[in-house]
Amino acid sequence: MSEKSTGRLVMALVGVGVLLFLALNLNLKGRNDSDKAALAEKGTEEGASAEKAAGTGPAKPAGFREYPIGDEVSRNEIRIAAVWLPPILMEGMPDSSSDLIHVEADIHATEGNRNGFAKDEFVPYLKVSYEVHAADGGAGKPPIASGPMVPMVARDGLHYGANISMPKAGTFKLIYHIEPPSAGGLGRHADPATGVDPWWKPFDVSFDWDYAGLPKSGE
Repeated sequence: MSEKSTGRLVMALVGVGVLLFLALNLNLKGRNDSDKAALAEKGTEEGASAEKAAGTGPAKPAGFREYPIGDEVSRNEIRIAAVWLPPILMEGMPDSSSDLIHVEADIHATEGNRNGFAKDEFVPYLKVSYEVHAADGGAGKPPIASGPMVPMVARDGLHYGANISMPKAGTFKLIYHIEPPSAGGLGRHADPATGVDPWWKPFDVSFDWDYAGLPKSGE
């Protein structure tokens, strides 16, 4: 073999060696990056699991625990649930005083609602008012508290609510008076092709309420 041919062969072998070296380094780097990513992901998952097991992690906003009042009621293809929670601030209203609580009426459509609302959809435009009576109060006695409920929105969705002043803990009866969406100005299609059923008449629902008073700090 001539000296010139030998030189070309050596150069070719050197080139192949360089390419193999670069390819091997890239492969090792890719594996290392993948291993690091997998370890980081595993560490995140283990940390989240540890937080969950220890009861740590993002804290829930204080004061947002809801307390149910009686049992949910279904009437006229809507379901009505009553809840209360400690004092909250409502836009356009003065700061809540310590003797106030916030009462809500959560009103949603049931399956097969013939007034055009889907299952679990909030029913808007209702006119809702409330009365609170002593459970052992005689017939005809004035309510302990009464007033309108305002449609409003919170983190958990739409509801009708009011801030009310409650006496000391005891057993009460909460009554919601509910008028149909037409009372709030909602129109209704009435033709055979696109119409929905006529609105129902106003009605009352009542809830037995064992009110234990405002929760103590930490409850």
